Amino acid sequence: VAQPDGYEGILNALELKYPHFGNVTDFLRNRMRLNALKKHPILNFGANLLLNGPAGCGKSSFMLELAESFETKFVSVSCASATNGFDLTGLSAGWGNGKAGKIHAVLADERCPNPFVLLDELDKTGDDNDRHSFTGALFGLLEKNNAKKFTDEFVGVEMDASMINWFGTSNDTACMDTAILDRFTVLQVNAPSKKDLLKIIPHIFRQTVLQHELQEVFTTEINADVVQALSTQESVSIRRIKASLETALANAAVRVKKDGKKVFLTTEDLPKESEKNVKQRMGFI
Repeated sequence: VAQPDGYEGILNALELKYPHFGNVTDFLRNRMRLNALKKHPILNFGANLLLNGPAGCGKSSFMLELAESFETKFVSVSCASATNGFDLTGLSAGWGNGKAGKIHAVLADERCPNPFVLLDELDKTGDDNDRHSFTGALFGLLEKNNAKKFTDEFVGVEMDASMINWFGTSNDTACMDTAILDRFTVLQVNAPSKKDLLKIIPHIFRQTVLQHELQEVFTTEINADVVQALSTQESVSIRRIKASLETALANAAVRVKKDGKKVFLTTEDLPKESEKNVKQRMGFI
């Protein structure tokens, strides 16, 4: 994937949706400006980037939108549930359930040499560095010289994985394997301020309505009093706001009529404390 000429506009648009990611977009912008000086720039940031910040501040959703905005392939790997490296690097055909890993799939099957690969919750990965462990698999992939000669265990064919754009997310770098941490440039992401949330919430609401294909039923604009109420709720986070908006849309569905008039969300639609507590205990937030 080539670096688009309009990368500045793409990053500016992302910054409007995620104002608390300003240092991240600044870093990417500077790298892309440098990259643009090349004769044939491809989409590559030249560093493995780790976004470190509190849970629920939007790190994973930012990464998904970043990949979508640049129209490149996106692979997300949950490190919290990864017990070995087979998911990334494949499992030998000698095993009954042998198969190619995600890296070979995106490089060869989807023919994308420079995808975005997100290692989500990288600080939840175990510290076993056996070559078949998840951490062990990362050592070679995160070093460009080694990645140039990547071989999937199942396929057995050498290929160049050095142009992959590696990203990670974490809540606490102190919990990370130091050798893995050393392979990343760490960018701190803070929880959004109330001022940030006033900008973020309308974007989240519009995105939620469009994702559910409900734009013919609900307006994609959100009332200011609803934004205000969401931005001042206790223990606010982007994840919690998304969950609250999902519940609010469900609560507002009773007001939908067949006359074609679109429904506006009101503060009465927002979940009550009892609804929030039930969802939190059930693990939906």
